Amino acid sequence: MNLYVYYDVDAGAGTALAHDVRAMQADLRRTSGVAGRLMKRPPSGDARETWMEVYEGVDDAFESRVEEAATTIDWRGAGPRHVERFIDC
Repeated sequence: MNLYVYYDVDAGAGTALAHDVRAMQADLRRTSGVAGRLMKRPPSGDARETWMEVYEGVDDAFESRVEEAATTIDWRGAGPRHVERFIDC
């Protein structure tokens, strides 16, 4: 299964938040072996950006690990996190 977590971020909050999310993903990699990616939509000139965390080849239990790890971050400047799951056809 692939796990996609997306949310909007104030463009001005991006640098600090990206650092924190990447640190969270590094911790997840150390503890689970899963290397997450952080992506965002190309710039559009809006005050908010859409970001996505991608975790590929995970099991159902991994979602709770991501959500637990996310509690360590100050999400100021970010909107609600939305989780989507996809499997191969």
